[in-house]
Parts: sequence; C-alpha cells; structure tokens
Amino acid sequence: MGEHKKNKVLACIEFFHEVGEILGYAVTEEEYMFPSEKTSPILDMAWRRNSTEKFPLFIFEFESIPTKSAPDNVLKVFSRKTNIYPKPLFFFHVFVEQKMDTDRIKSLQENYDKLNYSAYSLIDKTASAKLFYDVLEQHFRISQSLDFLSLLSLFENDCPLDIEIEELCQMLIELGFDQIEGSRFLEFFEQYLYFSDNVKMKDFYLDYIEKFIFSYNHKPWPDYEISTSTAYSEVPHLALLKLFSSDERSLEKVFKQLRIVEDRFKPWPLWEPNFGLSRDYDNVLLFEFPIYLTMLCVSFKNTKYGFYFSRKLHNIMRKSKYPKRYNLFGWIWLLIASQISNDELSYKSAQQEISQEIGFNLGLMKNLVFVTEEISVYEEPYKNIDLILGGNLIPDFSEWSTWIQPYLSQPEKDLLKSIIGVFFLIEHFEQSKIDFLKACLLLSTT
Repeated sequence: MGEHKKNKVLACIEFFHEVGEILGYAVTEEEYMFPSEKTSPILDMAWRRNSTEKFPLFIFEFESIPTKSAPDNVLKVFSRKTNIYPKPLFFFHVFVEQKMDTDRIKSLQENYDKLNYSAYSLIDKTASAKLFYDVLEQHFRISQSLDFLSLLSLFENDCPLDIEIEELCQMLIELGFDQIEGSRFLEFFEQYLYFSDNVKMKDFYLDYIEKFIFSYNHKPWPDYEISTSTAYSEVPHLALLKLFSSDERSLEKVFKQLRIVEDRFKPWPLWEPNFGLSRDYDNVLLFEFPIYLTMLCVSFKNTKYGFYFSRKLHNIMRKSKYPKRYNLFGWIWLLIASQISNDELSYKSAQQEISQEIGFNLGLMKNLVFVTEEISVYEEPYKNIDLILGGNLIPDFSEWSTWIQPYLSQPEKDLLKSIIGVFFLIEHFEQSKIDFLKACLLLSTT
C-alpha cells in the first residue's frame, strides 16, 4: 500500500506501533514482503516475536476508506502459497474513517474470516473495542506477559480508539490477565491509582476489589514488596471497600470477611499479642499492627465495629513486655484510633501510659516523621527522645478535638491514595504514612 498521508490513519499506525512494542514484539512499518523483488507488495505493519524471524506473526493494514485496492491488501498475503509466505497468526484490517456497512468490507469478511482475518471500522465504537480485544486475545495465545503500566499510560495519553481506560482493564480481566501468576495486575493498578486523578478508574478499582475478594475462586494474591501486605493484603483491601462504599449492606459483609481473615491466619489468629516468639514478629505487633488497626477504625468509623478494632490494638499494647518508650509508637496510634472509634476506655489507657510513664509534648504531634517512625524493638531507643518528650499531659477524652486542633493539616494525598501508598507501595511508604496520619488526625476530631 502507498504511503499514508491522512492524520487519523497516521495516528492509528503510530498507536499500534507502540502497542506492539509494549506487548513485546519487534515492529516494522512499510515492510517489503519479498525484499529481493522490486515489485514486492508492502505491508503497513508487521509484528514478530523477535527481529530475526523471517515472517511476521501479525499483520496490520490501515485504510482510510474501503477503496477498490482494499481487497488487494488482503490478497497480497492470502493468495500466496504457504511454503512461499506462511499465513500470519492473524491479519487485522483497519478502516479508520468508514463504517462497516459497505459491500466491499462485507465481502472481505465473508471471504477471509476463516483465514484468521477480520476487518474493523474505527468509526464504530463496538468495532474499535473488538479490534483491541482481538489484538489482546491473539497476543495471549502466544504470551501471557505485557507491560500493564505502559499500556495504561498509552491509553491515557495517546489512544486514537474510542476506548476508555477502564474498558481496557475490563478487557484484560475478561481475558484472564489479572489471574495469571506474575502478571502483577493489582499491584500495577494500584501504582497507577496513586498518581492518577481518574475518578472512573477509582470506582472501577473498588468494584474490582469486591469481585476479586468475594467472587474469584482463584486469587493470585499480589507479591507486594512490603512483606506484611503480602501476608494479609486482604485487610487493607477490605478496609477500602468499606471506607468508600455507600451500600449499607457492605458493613456486615466486610466485617464478616475480616473476621474470616483474622481466624484463618496461621499459626494463630491475626492481631494476637504473642510477644517474645521472635524479634520480627514483635516489630510487626508494635510497628505494623497499630497502623493496620487504626485504618480499620477509620473504615468502620461511627459503627460498633470500629470499637472492636481499637480494642484489638489496646490489647496488643497492654501485653507488650518492652520498655515503655519502645511502645510509644503504638500508644500514640491508639490515642488516635480510640478517638476515631469513640473508645474512651482505650483512650484513657493510652493517655495514662503516655502522660505518666513517658511524658508528652504538643510538639510531638507536629513532628509527624517521629510519630510515624518505626523504632526497632531490638535497637537503642532514640537518643534525642528526651528533647521531644516533656511533661505536658494528654487532655481528657472529650477535650481531644480542641487540644489537637493547632496541629491539624491537610494530607498531600487523598485517603485512598494514602492507604495504597502505606500498605502496598514501598517506594511511597514514608510520605504516605505521614499523609495517612494527617488524615487520621482530621478524622479523630469529627
């Protein structure tokens, strides 16, 4: 076919060139079928698994409209004997500016459909979606891998097809990509959400999480770099479901599933304060669980179940055998969690431990990095801790909102993004933990 001039056609060619590379193919344009022949037909685009293969796996032909030469662009491939030019795995014939209801396109479909051929009109939204679905389906016949984040970025920024980014995700789910071991679908989805302001994708993610947890028989749980999230990532996922659901029925449903996760955890139920078994597990109890349980208090705020989780944190902290100052991290989070869950008893315990045994200063709340710092239970406590801690007492339960008001500030990320950053994305863990604390402090006053 001759050189393309129309912008829409060129944009489509450029797009599928990038798609091919993202899927891992060696992509060529304007390729001579028989390089040694001067009159060789030319292919608009060809995809190979690697550049050394002689014949392409996939062929793309792009037309503006179905001219008289359109059938020739199909015949040049399918009229050749297989021993001369093997048939491709699939031939995608794309019409950029013409509807499908023409005799010429219908004739092409009827004559070549049985030969792994199909024609598509990008004017038709359904056909556009089918084109890309077929591309993905054919790809998965020979490979289960793709660069999901790069594909999302391409669709968000340079997609000439009438396909929304959430429709792309739905295609991948229907084709089973999210259930392939090693696809990291959920992890990459969450990385995308952390930086994106796409509201539709946020809603899509929450719907997907619900189906993933409650409907999937096969769940390839993500292998997060944050080890505790890998062990029980279902907990923050369930917390997100409850936090952003407007369905009152989700309250009981999500809490019931959290109890299932808690009870099936091995070798003992989740949140059990079994101190002294290992240093690593003691670290989890004192520096991981306080944030997890505070998050659950946030999700179940203004319900009886928030109280349940603040009491779990209270039980952990009162069972700790470590010196008082090592427990400061957990007690501070319990102060906040108990305010969020309206648990006055747990608040009073934290108040007593911090005020009488450790000492506290208003400035500590302002020093958010210190509040969110994980102090190792087997290392020396901070040498400068006495410079931060003073003798000011924590206020009574009812006075908290007034007392903490001067130290409130807006988080840099919204709550969903902060939770994703804290519990799933290790490279954004520290900043997200500060944003999450800011959000929790605000919620503790309402």
